Amino acid sequence: MIHQLHSDDWVANGAETVICRLPFTVAQAEAQFGLAFAQGAPGTPGQPGQWHAIIEHDGQVYLLHAAREAPPPDPLLEVLARGDVRYPAPLVAKICAAFKLAPQDLPWVSPDLGERRWLLWRRDDNNNRAVMAYFKDRQVAERVAQLYTDRGHKQLYGVDEA
Repeated sequence: MIHQLHSDDWVANGAETVICRLPFTVAQAEAQFGLAFAQGAPGTPGQPGQWHAIIEHDGQVYLLHAAREAPPPDPLLEVLARGDVRYPAPLVAKICAAFKLAPQDLPWVSPDLGERRWLLWRRDDNNNRAVMAYFKDRQVAERVAQLYTDRGHKQLYGVDEA
């Protein structure tokens, strides 16, 4: 079953992965699955002006987004996974199950769903280390770690091969 979440459940930090496109427009997804899409504004998921919804299915959080009135082929919903996914390829089957689709029903699937080998971690004041996100490219992971470090938090951030 698909559960809609609040926009705060999505963290965009460069580690998110585009998985596929669904054969639905925003209006169709709202009607068929009871989802409520919101228009993106600066600081919210997706791009400004795009319509988005944050959903959860089988323990995985996804961002669905599309421009509501865009000309074809763009009105179809694009599905992104958060950066806490190391192996995104199996998500295609989970997305199909959530929306009751066969894989061949998807109009597009990312050709780049390989392992995300670079782990961004955080060490807190009590010396506990937590996984923050997985990245495909080390340079992107290091740039995000530096952004967190530059915020002046007491935590230590680093990047290792997963």
